[in-house]
Amino acid sequence: VEHRITANLIWAKELFGDNMTTVGLAYAGRSGRHYSYVFGSGNAAFGGTFLADFGSEGDNPGPMLFYVPTGTSDPLISPLTDAAFLADLDAFISSEGCLNGARGGIVGRNSCESDWVNILSVRLQQEIKFGDTAVDLFLDIENFGNLINSDWGRVDSYTAPSNVAPATVAIDNNQYVLTPNASYSGTPQSIVPQPAIARIASAYRLQLGVRFRF
Repeated sequence: VEHRITANLIWAKELFGDNMTTVGLAYAGRSGRHYSYVFGSGNAAFGGTFLADFGSEGDNPGPMLFYVPTGTSDPLISPLTDAAFLADLDAFISSEGCLNGARGGIVGRNSCESDWVNILSVRLQQEIKFGDTAVDLFLDIENFGNLINSDWGRVDSYTAPSNVAPATVAIDNNQYVLTPNASYSGTPQSIVPQPAIARIASAYRLQLGVRFRF
């Protein structure tokens, strides 16, 4: 993890009597996990054999890093490649900074990152005093953003070894013949499968508590 930011904010005030009301906010943010774009399974010269990935092509499409076309007219791309798919692939490459910056070459290992993870948690606490005895009532909301919007506070990553295939490859007349992988449904957004969501880490959690002080 390349970057990590944490912040805490606490506000406290006696809103009634000498009973303290406290609101606490805790933020934890980190940059995404690294992953690699590779050629997909299907050709032993580019990985994707049983011995290379133990038959788990969905988790590991192969080890060979992806050649990033310069565009739809790249001379290294065979005319046997479907034109519509190549146009969508080109649009997808333009939207991915790590791929777009590697056009005309092999993309670097682990040079791409998933989205930032942003987790905001909240604690609400109310003190109630009875003479020499006090009761603290508190509510903890972990990953508060996910409670507000199910698309917030998510932890996304690709399954280890974190290889993602934009296309399957074959060689014809010293050119790459690219074909879409199983995730492709005719749009640039479907060129690669979406990262997996860590279900527990991405969900909000509530905890009610009572503390007695005497």
